[in-house]
Amino acid sequence: MENNQISKEQINDIIKELWNKGYTPSQIGKELKEKYNINVKEILNKKLVRYATKELNLKQEIPEDLLYLFKKINGMLKHLELNKKDIVTKKKLEELENRVKSLIKYYKRNKKLPQTFEYSRDIAKMYGYSWTTDFYPI
Repeated sequence: MENNQISKEQINDIIKELWNKGYTPSQIGKELKEKYNINVKEILNKKLVRYATKELNLKQEIPEDLLYLFKKINGMLKHLELNKKDIVTKKKLEELENRVKSLIKYYKRNKKLPQTFEYSRDIAKMYGYSWTTDFYPI
């Protein structure tokens, strides 16, 4: 499809469809660019996909950057199950978990996460595992 042939309404429909399939805003933007050859910034008046999803009232349960960090934590935990004496990875895991806790505080302050949301390794495993298997089958 050409950029000239696609209206904002059609792009919004594509965004809704991809959102319902479970895509994140960055994955939607990538899909629009690669599959549909759409430059989102030109057609949506310099709005990024995450702003378009807000406009369409599509809300993520957990912000995308936290999902990426949960995925990374999940990978480190799997690595530590096999290599229990890996001190360097343990240290990096602690640093990453501290970064996640700081981000959670920030998102609670800005009301992007519920005030009752608390970090635990079980939550990281749950979100990290479900997210990786949905998009990147291992």
